[in-house]
Amino acid sequence: ADVANDCGLALQMAAPLCRDRFVLLACLAAACHCACGVMAGATKASISRHFAVRGNFEELVSKEGSQEQVVNVLGLLLGYCVLKALNESTETVLVAFVLLTLLHVLANIMAVRQLRLRTVNEPRFRVLMD
Repeated sequence: ADVANDCGLALQMAAPLCRDRFVLLACLAAACHCACGVMAGATKASISRHFAVRGNFEELVSKEGSQEQVVNVLGLLLGYCVLKALNESTETVLVAFVLLTLLHVLANIMAVRQLRLRTVNEPRFRVLMD
């Protein structure tokens, strides 16, 4: 899901640079963000259930939602500060975006590897058997 979101962000950044393809890139970016929402929603319950070990699934989901909002606000503020500091040139902003996106993807890979899901659905079973 986050890779789709990162692709959407990259397309949003590229759209103003490609004025003749702006609408196409903006629409593709929106589609990537929508796909991210669908994928995240589909996987969030399984991951939350993984962490709910004492029948506290509802409480966990509620707290996670609150924490996510706080993290989003802090991320916006930090992103604004970083952008102000790095806004010297388009190249500097693009390099920072690529580096931070790679860090984001690597952090997600490391986090997902820590999950020990208790059930195996058909898609997971196929991954395990390949």
